[in-house]
Amino acid sequence: MKRLPNALLSSLLALFLVVAGGCGGENDAVDYASGPKDTDSTEAGEVGGGPPAGFAVDHPVYATETDGVQTVEITVTSEGYAPAVIQLKPGVPARLVFTRTVDSECARQVQIPDFGVEKTELPLNEPYAIEFTPTEGGPYQFICGMNMMKGTILVAS
Repeated sequence: MKRLPNALLSSLLALFLVVAGGCGGENDAVDYASGPKDTDSTEAGEVGGGPPAGFAVDHPVYATETDGVQTVEITVTSEGYAPAVIQLKPGVPARLVFTRTVDSECARQVQIPDFGVEKTELPLNEPYAIEFTPTEGGPYQFICGMNMMKGTILVAS
């Protein structure tokens, strides 16, 4: 994957994106990190090969780093992923800890294709860690097994 120029990456970080919709079958845009989308949110289209249109603007949650591993806890709810936008540093091992809180078909699996994480079953109400090391800056997605609930991983220094 091509590395994005720092200026473009900074622009993407300033304006970043959460998917609209989920597995509930409704088409209403939802910012999963902070609840229903308000009128101040804006839609973003493709920017420099970034995420597709339909993503709502949001601010990332930064990973906490302990003993050389950056960690983010993510809750899987009927509304999607919370937080839905996270930021990781390149070259530092990452641990995403998913806790599925609903028994819905869509929420049962997660995958992170760009980092080689295949569809992974998530146990109900138990934390489950997925580990990988992001190497290049840019936006990446984590998605449910049905490709409906989506979250964004921003990799930037």
